Amino acid sequence: MSFKKILVTTDRSALSNKAIHAAIELAQESGAKLVAVTVVQPDPYAGMAGRQSEASDSHFARQRVQAEECLHDLRAAAENAHIECDVLTKETDTPWEGIVEAAEEEDCDLIVMATRARSIWSTLWKRSQMQAVLANSKRPVLVYR
Repeated sequence: MSFKKILVTTDRSALSNKAIHAAIELAQESGAKLVAVTVVQPDPYAGMAGRQSEASDSHFARQRVQAEECLHDLRAAAENAHIECDVLTKETDTPWEGIVEAAEEEDCDLIVMATRARSIWSTLWKRSQMQAVLANSKRPVLVYR
């Protein structure tokens, strides 16, 4: 199977890094371009009574810095493999929305993502995000576990 654009998600986890390397290999094999995306979620308590805007701004700023670091590392890995790579940071309430939206906007042929969680709550959250991508994407999804 040949791909022109592969979207890969990152959260800086070890498993996410494996998915990134797999996406890079797929891009090399098919001559595809990578589109790297990470999702920044707004502060869920912003605007609530008693919530200071500085705290919300700080929350968002920390997430943006972490997102930029993730994407910088991913772009560097792609460049080392001589793969063209665009990077995107999406801001949505749920990660799956940002992933599906980016795949549509960028007209990607494949979504590569990882899913693994440490606790039961984290497992449910990660699984629900992955399931939502699978259920809502018109693109094929390759999931690393």
